[in-house]
Amino acid sequence: CAEGKVNIQGCYASGLYYRTEKDSLQDYKRSAELLKIGCDNNHGKSCNTLGMLYLEGNGVEHSLENAAMSFIKSCDLNESDGCWAVGLAYQNGEGIEKDDEKAADAFKKVCAAGDLIGCSKLAYAFEKGEGRNKDYEQALILYKRACDGNERHGCFYLADMYSEGKGVEKDAVKALDLYKKSCKMGNTEGCGKAGEGRADTTKDQ
Repeated sequence: CAEGKVNIQGCYASGLYYRTEKDSLQDYKRSAELLKIGCDNNHGKSCNTLGMLYLEGNGVEHSLENAAMSFIKSCDLNESDGCWAVGLAYQNGEGIEKDDEKAADAFKKVCAAGDLIGCSKLAYAFEKGEGRNKDYEQALILYKRACDGNERHGCFYLADMYSEGKGVEKDAVKALDLYKKSCKMGNTEGCGKAGEGRADTTKDQ
């Protein structure tokens, strides 16, 4: 980015520097300028970080619409973090019209990139029929993949499916084990369900 020469990785690194440095070295406006150069030259990480600046209103005017557009371009360039942000934007209708199908498409990319929380989000879409045709089998597969990788939300929702008998035979003991696992990983709802599950299984004995 020096002397009119576009070094995309250099622009990105400099943009991060000006965004994250403290006190007199921090310059959000310069950060946005550099990241925009990177994004305009199809650098996915630059687009994603530029989107964050639009969300924060740092160095640029706060704009959910511009944030969403930056995230969409980042995702189109196969940047997983950008796809995650796109999924949330479509899911919540933030800066863009709510669209469950496009949200699920974005979470599918996140899952394919190995981010297990994306797998849990996609599984939820299959379970609830939001942006995907309801498919308990696919939901179970994806929740299990996430849970096996110690993603707490995947374990919690997998436990729900065993508890409710969705696509699988009801199994209170299996559900309890999964609630406990999600609880150990910090899922507070799992902790609550684990307590309820102990009471239920005790009654059955």
